[in-house]
Amino acid sequence: MNKIALVHNGSGYIDELKDLLKKILAGSELITLKPGEDMSGFDAYVFSGRSSRSHVSLREAFRAIELVLESPVLYICFGAEALNLYLGGTLRVNSSFLKGDIAVDFKGSKYIDDGQYYFYASRHLNIGRLNFLSKPVGFSSYGVEAFEFKKSLALMFHPERSKAQGEKIVRSFLEKSLKAH
Repeated sequence: MNKIALVHNGSGYIDELKDLLKKILAGSELITLKPGEDMSGFDAYVFSGRSSRSHVSLREAFRAIELVLESPVLYICFGAEALNLYLGGTLRVNSSFLKGDIAVDFKGSKYIDDGQYYFYASRHLNIGRLNFLSKPVGFSSYGVEAFEFKKSLALMFHPERSKAQGEKIVRSFLEKSLKAH
């Protein structure tokens, strides 16, 4: 049985994310934590997005990221933004609020097959410059949508709101990273 930590950064989609993870991780233990709580002893981590009303700071996110850098981690939206910033990348403001399905082309990922997928995005920010330590693997007309760092996958979109294709990417990441762990 695997023990998975869901790090709740204040996402408005947290119930959907919990439901998706419970479906995928049947037979595993899923524990929800807030940044700052004890994060030791887990087999993998999922960092949620953050709503604009959340008070989770980048400093809190950076502290949590630092604790799990060598572990398998799925970073979603705000989590991916925070990881990119932590590793020295930049963000840029989108000209308008991005909300809805976007086409993402994957190429060279160790977690998802090459091809075009559709995922739900809800954000003001895009990757400006990807940090030099990560490999870009997902692209849209807005730029880098997914990148890999060590044992982690960072997604600028919300797989928990992306139906079958969202489930596919989360399942693939968790199965492959937990098998290698």
